[in-house]
Amino acid sequence: MANYEQSHPNQSYYYDDDDDDDDEKYPDLTHSLFDSDGDEFDDQTGSVIDLVRNAKEEDGENFSLEDEIDHVADLFIRRFHRQMRLQKQESFKRYQEMLERSV
Repeated sequence: MANYEQSHPNQSYYYDDDDDDDDEKYPDLTHSLFDSDGDEFDDQTGSVIDLVRNAKEEDGENFSLEDEIDHVADLFIRRFHRQMRLQKQESFKRYQEMLERSV
């Protein structure tokens, strides 16, 4: 596998740790504030903190940034990754269009 990694440096690998012995010692960090794809939170002008605050208040719950910082960070990271994927797709599309024009 080491030779393969050296000859394919851009190839990424998925590591799956099926060792469930530590479930009781460590919290589940794979949770998400919103289980959906978050399409309703694609408003790029709104603050992530405001989105979480509004969601909490709509549910009749109190918002405390200290208590919700993990959720806010999770949503921020998901939004950032979505933006990066979209930019990559748009860039690839423009590249393909450029190649088609040159043929």
